[in-house]
Amino acid sequence: MSAVREITDCSDNQAEYWTHVSSQAELPLADAAWRDRTLGQLDGFIDAVSRNADRDESSWQSAVADTLFDKPSSLSEFRLVAAISDKRLYLDLSYMFSRVIDPNDTSTTLCGCSPSNLTRHPTAFFERMLGKRVAGERRRAAANTIAQYLTDRGLDRVLDLYAGLGAEARLAVLLHWLMPKETQQNEAKRRGHGAEAAIARILQEVNCTILPTEKATNPMGAYDPNVSMETFEVVPRRPGATFSADIVLPRHDGRIAACVMGLVQSSDPGQFGVNKSDEVVGLRRLIDANNEKAAYPPLELWGLVDGVGYSENKAGTVNKMLESFHYNIQVKSAYKAGLRAHQLGLTEIRAIKFDMEFYSPTTRDQMIERYVPQEVEVLLNEPASDWRPVSAGAAVLWLDR
Repeated sequence: MSAVREITDCSDNQAEYWTHVSSQAELPLADAAWRDRTLGQLDGFIDAVSRNADRDESSWQSAVADTLFDKPSSLSEFRLVAAISDKRLYLDLSYMFSRVIDPNDTSTTLCGCSPSNLTRHPTAFFERMLGKRVAGERRRAAANTIAQYLTDRGLDRVLDLYAGLGAEARLAVLLHWLMPKETQQNEAKRRGHGAEAAIARILQEVNCTILPTEKATNPMGAYDPNVSMETFEVVPRRPGATFSADIVLPRHDGRIAACVMGLVQSSDPGQFGVNKSDEVVGLRRLIDANNEKAAYPPLELWGLVDGVGYSENKAGTVNKMLESFHYNIQVKSAYKAGLRAHQLGLTEIRAIKFDMEFYSPTTRDQMIERYVPQEVEVLLNEPASDWRPVSAGAAVLWLDR
């Protein structure tokens, strides 16, 4: 970036966006420990079965069934090793379960559905059928049926090959052969949640209160607050009467200062991106209309908009959103969240120091002019005062300790 920075530009919203845009690999990945957990669970299972020198298809199938029975979540690891997509798995199992008789009730099938009227069940349905709340014989039948399906799809042969590999080779197979197929389906979502966690962390580190409070530590599990379209307060979800925000910044009196909408697209946003962009345009109009008549301070709509996927359709997606949000944040310009919170009276930023490996003097000055309040000192070196630093993308914010 040090050479490219000389030809970048931050003079308007679109130029700023593409100067700061993150590639997929640069976006934070929520739950990055997932790969390590998967590898550890697979290793533990395979090594236990491999102690049997006479392992064959039936012994692998029996071991898989026993593991599914004891630990329903292992279904995701077995699916991964067999290179079966989530959709392929639940469609196939929906078919199979509708054609296996329930051992506790011979008048119905294992899933309770008629084979004459196939019902699609999600993967979570089959994990629940392996759970301890399901009667023993039915649960065992479910485990055996799934183990048979996985073995028929070659799971035993893959496990046999995997068992003969050393630790480094297993890791290479997992990361370069198995994981890419899997992560293509869920990485975009996990990158979006990772970006939300990064912004939440920065807001909390600069002393802002946020909802949900656990967004920085558990972005995939944290609930998304729902905001009333009439009162613009956090309320229980009501379809058509509320909208969902990824992060809410409340003022000291409880009123909402800003709602942050996470719209990171590291791959083609498709029609979903167009629809979300149109929703943002409509929501901005609604908030502006409320702000004009409200007696309390105005509510701002912030966009966490990032990712190269928007290059697929700039006019229909990102360009509309950049003009519709009151304020836009990206992972590399995450410091803007702290600066705007300062302007809204939610925190107090003393100074900022820009990363001059990323910015040229020209682009730094453009960002200063557009976003840095006059009372916030722009540092060229470490501060002489005993201030506390907060790393925030391509800059460091400084606050009182």
